[in-house]
Amino acid sequence: MWQGAAGFALGFGLTGFYLLPAAYEERWVNIAQVLSKGLLPSQNFLYTQMDDPEHNLFNWIASSAAILLIVMTGIAAVAMHRKETQGEENSEARKLWRVLILLFAAAAVLMLRHSSIFWQYLPKLRFVQFPWRWMAIVAVPYAYFLAGVMTRRRSGWIWGVAVLVVIGGTATFLVQNAWWDTEDLPALQDAIASGRGFDGADEYDPSGDDHYNLPEKAPRVQILPADDPEGPAPAAEIHIERWSPKKRLSGKLAPASARGAAAPGLSSVARGGERPGRDATARGRLCPDDLAVITREAANHIKVCTHAR
Repeated sequence: MWQGAAGFALGFGLTGFYLLPAAYEERWVNIAQVLSKGLLPSQNFLYTQMDDPEHNLFNWIASSAAILLIVMTGIAAVAMHRKETQGEENSEARKLWRVLILLFAAAAVLMLRHSSIFWQYLPKLRFVQFPWRWMAIVAVPYAYFLAGVMTRRRSGWIWGVAVLVVIGGTATFLVQNAWWDTEDLPALQDAIASGRGFDGADEYDPSGDDHYNLPEKAPRVQILPADDPEGPAPAAEIHIERWSPKKRLSGKLAPASARGAAAPGLSSVARGGERPGRDATARGRLCPDDLAVITREAANHIKVCTHAR
């Protein structure tokens, strides 16, 4: 009992390294977009169909792989159980077999539509999105049971050959039927090199933001009037010193009309939605939208910096 409790504590402790930050940062982003159309658990149970042919094809492939894994795990579990009943295994191995068969059954059931009540009411389970992701859990008892039956002197080689055939056939099918879009990476590299940037995932947009509302060809930095959003922007020259993922902007705004002091009514906006938690290391005042830190370096120069943690 205590060993089981220690195992649970260790498991939750390890997952806490990413679960706790994810739970804390959930309020920063539009996490509800994770459960948009096509990404709901109810639309991704094994062999579920919807009005999207590409989704149906992908779900059919994932479902077939899940069924194959479930069948092979079940057969290996039965074969190993027969080995145990013949007295070839000790009591500890029998206990482990029972635990793994329970884990296997729970993971397999959660892939089926009959388990929808759990997906609806268990806290945060819906954010797993795709029930067939429980194949990763089924793989644990699959590996154990398969290793157990492959150690048999007489029939072990048969299991080895069967597994190689299944793995080879599945790999060949997946390679031939996967989406190999060779234009994705060159297009992404070109977008970054040209400074246009790229669209991120909807669910990771800052809360209250919609990147579809942003102009496609926005400047990196734009001068805006601080007091009247509808008024004309002050004349100023912009010089970008650095633009990188870590330090989004380190540049100078030189107001063209400044004589002896920084021009009043000058504000700036750096392109790209920024999340909360920015590290404002420069001394100065925060912009109204918390996008940057503005510091006066000289009588006619203003430095704008944004830092990502």
